[in-house]
Amino acid sequence: MYVNPLTGHVYIKNLRVYENHSDSLFFTAKAVSADFSMFKLFYKTYEINSIIVYSPWGRIIQNKRQINFQDIIDHYRRKDRTPNHNPPTHFNILNCVIKDGEFHYDETSIPVTYYIKHVNIESPGKWWDVDSMFYKVSLQSGPTSGVINATYSMIFKSLDFRIKATVDSFDLKPL
Repeated sequence: MYVNPLTGHVYIKNLRVYENHSDSLFFTAKAVSADFSMFKLFYKTYEINSIIVYSPWGRIIQNKRQINFQDIIDHYRRKDRTPNHNPPTHFNILNCVIKDGEFHYDETSIPVTYYIKHVNIESPGKWWDVDSMFYKVSLQSGPTSGVINATYSMIFKSLDFRIKATVDSFDLKPL
C-alpha cells in the first residue's frame, strides 16, 4: 500500500476482502488507485478526484432474502435518526473506472450460478449537489457467449433512469 497524505494519492496492490468471520474471499482487485482532494477537507467536502479499480473480482451469494454482505449494509445503516444541526458534510466521487472485472452471483435456494467477465465501467462520477449519474458499461457473459455495451443514467431522487444497450448474442441459458 502506498499513501501520500500531502498529494492525496492512494495505491493499493493485491487488495483482498474476506467474508465476515470467514476465510472465503468476497472481493479482490489487482490494484486500486485513488486521488483525494486534500484541500477541500478544510471545507467539509470529501472528494475523490479519481478512482480506478484494476481487475476486480467479486462474489455475491444470496439465499432468498439473506445476502453475503448484509453485515456491511447493517454497519453503515444510519442508526440515529435525530436531526443533525451541524453544517453539512459534502461527498463527491469523480472519474470512476472499473477495468476488466469479473463478478459472480450465486442464489443458493433456487439454485442459480452465473457470472459476468471483462466488466468495464466508466463514469464521470457524482457531485454532492447533483442528483444524477452517468455510466458507460461493457461486459461479457461468463459461462456462455454474448456481449453487452450500454450507457446508463440515473436520477437518484426519483429513481428514473435511461439505458441504451446493444446486446449481441447474450446467452442466459445457465439461468
